[in-house]
Amino acid sequence: MDAINRKETWAIEVANKFWSSQVEIPWLLEACGRVHIPVGHWMATKIEHAAEIIFPKSFVGLAVIPPKDGTPIGWVSWLITVYEKKNIWSRRLHYGPLHFEIAPTANRLAEVLLAIAANWNLSYQDFFNEQSSWPLATCLAAADTPADLLRFAAGLRAGELGDTNDWLKAEKSWTGKFDLVEMLDSLEADVLWTRESISRAPPFLAIPIWGLIERVSRNMRNPTASVLLQQANSTFHKSNSRNAKRRLAELCLLTVRAIGTKTLKKNINPMDWINFSKSSIDFLV
Repeated sequence: MDAINRKETWAIEVANKFWSSQVEIPWLLEACGRVHIPVGHWMATKIEHAAEIIFPKSFVGLAVIPPKDGTPIGWVSWLITVYEKKNIWSRRLHYGPLHFEIAPTANRLAEVLLAIAANWNLSYQDFFNEQSSWPLATCLAAADTPADLLRFAAGLRAGELGDTNDWLKAEKSWTGKFDLVEMLDSLEADVLWTRESISRAPPFLAIPIWGLIERVSRNMRNPTASVLLQQANSTFHKSNSRNAKRRLAELCLLTVRAIGTKTLKKNINPMDWINFSKSSIDFLV
């Protein structure tokens, strides 16, 4: 691939001879990404014609070589070509989040959630969750089923979650020093967020796991750590959302690792958290 990008004839001949529709595109892109080989015109063209199903997550972190003649072959143009074929991602689904990120409004967010609900797939749900701003990321993190997204969309259109001005005003008030115990209150009430709750701190589910690790580690000797554990455990058992329970389980495991197992009360069973956490072993080592 590197030689093809340099337009070496022998490499192009070899690649044309052995290329087939059976090539594992995600594996190929991952291999190129590991050794920092950008995607050139030859590879992009082959993938466009061969790929029946492509996940944009496969392209994260890769570079592209624009052709010297100025022909547009950037990522957006490339993805448009792929989406017009037999891809499981519709253009509406891909451009919806992008449209929202450029000019976020409650109505646009509702449209994105409806599109994702209609094309429910956990692989690209995770992709959007990782790459999106907090309103969309929170909705996706809280959704266990398409029905959840439909409910969130209805709440957005009803004005229950505020709009652009409310979100921007809230963001300006965030200082980085959040009370995790307080953040769990809205989660316990089974709501994504309210205007009042985001005026104090971001939604709990908007905080990535590395953010929780940082905050718990920073306050490991703080007397409120045990209070946090009690609140997180209580909310964990009350929550009906599997995704929320998973994040709460991770918070409980992080807190226990920070303050020690001797602080656990008899009514707390760590196995409940371990069974729900995706990476429980990471939080126990």
